Amino acid sequence: MPNQPENMPADFETALNYLNGVSKPTIDDFKLMAYVETGGEAFYTGIANGAPNQQIKDLLNKNGREERAHAHRLKKVIEKLTGDTFTVPSPAENPYYVQPEGIVVDKDFLNFLIQAEVNGDNLYEAWASNVGDAECAGWLRQNGKEEINHSERAKEAIGYL
Repeated sequence: MPNQPENMPADFETALNYLNGVSKPTIDDFKLMAYVETGGEAFYTGIANGAPNQQIKDLLNKNGREERAHAHRLKKVIEKLTGDTFTVPSPAENPYYVQPEGIVVDKDFLNFLIQAEVNGDNLYEAWASNVGDAECAGWLRQNGKEEINHSERAKEAIGYL
């Protein structure tokens, strides 16, 4: 599929680990992150399905919807920087769109999410600082701001345990 990056790892975790080491992203890195972000939607849906109550489920589902929004901002970055069309992958087109099962949503797991989302903000800030385009940097920083919002929702979820 021409939409996929050249450097697409076989699984979500490998892709995420790779991206966490990138400070100066290429177009393929932005594309890969769009796949990871839409995979994040499935991740949050899966863990929401195992949430111990409706309040936590609602918070996790909101995070998942915003992960897809991050991919749409990455689409804008890719298209602005390349002049080419990029399509945000549908669930059927995305090998990372897998809903996990059996994850226990407890304080330890929510604390893990908090740290992961803070790391996401740090990554987007590094990318924004190195993208070389003010408008694209703004879109990347918006994604980072929402990653912080996700960490705040995970903190709120701890209060519902």
